[in-house]
Parts: sequence; structure tokens; C-alpha cells
Amino acid sequence: MQYISKNKLMNHIEREYRAWGDEYDAMQILGDIEDMPGEDITLVKRGQWVGEYDGYADGCPVVDMWSCSACGKRFDEWEVQPTWKFCPCCGAKMEV
Repeated sequence: MQYISKNKLMNHIEREYRAWGDEYDAMQILGDIEDMPGEDITLVKRGQWVGEYDGYADGCPVVDMWSCSACGKRFDEWEVQPTWKFCPCCGAKMEV
């Protein structure tokens, strides 16, 4: 589901109807929108685990540190990517 800003929608309708010279219809539509209840939504912070390495084994980089791309918090000495769905530091939802 996608959400739009009530104010942006009202401004858009007002501009469009004024351009067409139909202000009466615009006022009715704007009144209807104003009377509609708003949704209580929260923006979701998103991030991903970023692997960092400082050494090589058999010519391949060895990842031994992971960090959150949203807040930069580092988790040292992990050779495998964390499986947490959220960063424990900032709460960002981790994209897989």
C-alpha cells in the first residue's frame, strides 16, 4: 500500500481545478478530503549489512567485520553476515 500526503493532494487538486476554472467543484472535493481521517504511519529506516575485510586467505578477501549501512555501527569479529532482520543499534530494517 502506498500513502500520499493529504496536503500535497489538496494543493494539487486546487491548482488543477483553478487552471480549469472550476472552483466550486474544487472546494467540494477539498472539503471531502479534509473530512477524511488520516492514517497513523511510521517511516521505515532501511539498511543492509556491509562486509569489511582487512586480510586475505588464499588470495581472497576474508570478511571479518560487518556494519550497518544506515548508522555505521560496526560488529567486529564476525566471519558470516549477521542474520538479524533489524540493526540492534538504530532499528533499520535490513534488506537481504
